Amino acid sequence: MAAVTEVEVEFYGVPRQRAGVERVKLVFSTSTVVATDVVSALRRRFPDLQNDCLEGGWLHPSCAANVDGVAFISDPGTRLSCGQTLLLMSADAGG
Repeated sequence: MAAVTEVEVEFYGVPRQRAGVERVKLVFSTSTVVATDVVSALRRRFPDLQNDCLEGGWLHPSCAANVDGVAFISDPGTRLSCGQTLLLMSADAGG
């Protein structure tokens, strides 16, 4: 049986506006998934993310990624495990 990894992505701010949804579950047919795999899948599924949220193979500088609401990540090679959630949000400063 082939390994499968499910990762949920939650969108906040501009990424949510561009994706048009609050969240999406992505299923990968491999046991090894890194953040750039998720970004590539999002680019294919939500082309409107391209201009404001994605740049090259990673995130646009105006966006940030967080794993499980615990740790912000900046390394596109960060491994994600089955069942983890990647939060994609605007990286606006201020309050």
